[in-house]
Amino acid sequence: MDERLKQGERCGTVAVGVNFVLGVTKAALGIALGSVTVTADGFNNAADAAGGIITTIGFRSSGKAPDAEHPYGHGRYEHIAGLVVAFLVLLLGFELCQQSFLKTRADELVPFDRMTAIVLALSIAVKIALGLYCRNAAKKIDSKTIAAIATDSFSDCAATAVALVSLVFGERVYPLPLDGLLGMAVSVFIIYNGIKILKDAVSPLLGEKPAPELVEALKNKILSYEYVQGVHDMMIHDYGPGALFASVHVEMPEELPVCDGHEVVDRIELDVGEELGIKLTLHYDPLCTCDGAVKELQHRVEQLLPMVHPALMMHDFRVVLGQHHRNLIFDIVVPHGFALDKDTVRRQACALIEDAVAESKCVIKVEESYV
Repeated sequence: MDERLKQGERCGTVAVGVNFVLGVTKAALGIALGSVTVTADGFNNAADAAGGIITTIGFRSSGKAPDAEHPYGHGRYEHIAGLVVAFLVLLLGFELCQQSFLKTRADELVPFDRMTAIVLALSIAVKIALGLYCRNAAKKIDSKTIAAIATDSFSDCAATAVALVSLVFGERVYPLPLDGLLGMAVSVFIIYNGIKILKDAVSPLLGEKPAPELVEALKNKILSYEYVQGVHDMMIHDYGPGALFASVHVEMPEELPVCDGHEVVDRIELDVGEELGIKLTLHYDPLCTCDGAVKELQHRVEQLLPMVHPALMMHDFRVVLGQHHRNLIFDIVVPHGFALDKDTVRRQACALIEDAVAESKCVIKVEESYV
């Protein structure tokens, strides 16, 4: 974890230095030439420098140890840093769009300048190098924030290329306001990147769906232990890098002694923490494996359920015998955005199963999956 923080801070520091130099240089040249496109590109780099500072602060803050007020750690500071960067980029983009629009209405010629053209060309090469450096670092430490810096660096190359085109061809197409038009194109490009950074920052703060690879790895790890027959009701909470928490229901034979089952659960929680870095809490669900009549009823219900809809899944099946009928108690899992509401699923499943399985009443809980 310490190495991850160091790598993140290093990338942020490099990005600040590179973007600060490019931003000041291009903004000064743009103002001197009266080119809104070159100036916009310079301000874009300056905003990237500010974003790098915020990213570095975010990484440093995210490495703080848990405390009494934040027992899950401070890992989400990294996402908050991305959120601040997004607002800065959007603010800059809208301001530059306004200035570029005004420039399209002004009858001004931007003269060609060889030194500025060379600086813009060199800037493209430098930003490509920075993007490659940050992209490799992002893969090593699995950081969306550093990946955003890489994406922004590659995107800046296109923006700088637009500024270069405006500088080279501006005199040739005059009086067409090429500088103002291309300045607006750069600003729209900046706004687009700001929206993308905003979405990437907000998603983990809201609680996004865990990666399928992580879900599969956790599921397979739990199922590899003796006595574990199945898993369900899996929830994974991401509180930032190095702070993954999960809760899972595990099905084990009901005839297994309580102490033996508890020992299995403890071993799984410990091993998952060491191997997958997940702080895991397990709930033990007893599963009937010896009663042939119950197993036959479960098998029958599993065959009937797809007739309601093939996407439905079932777990926690048990049978409670009454004086005149038996209660079939189980949970049904539906996908998010399912066409039928939960009450409709419950009614249709109950009607179908109770009609097919004599002297049975269904007690069904319908829920959505969290993974």
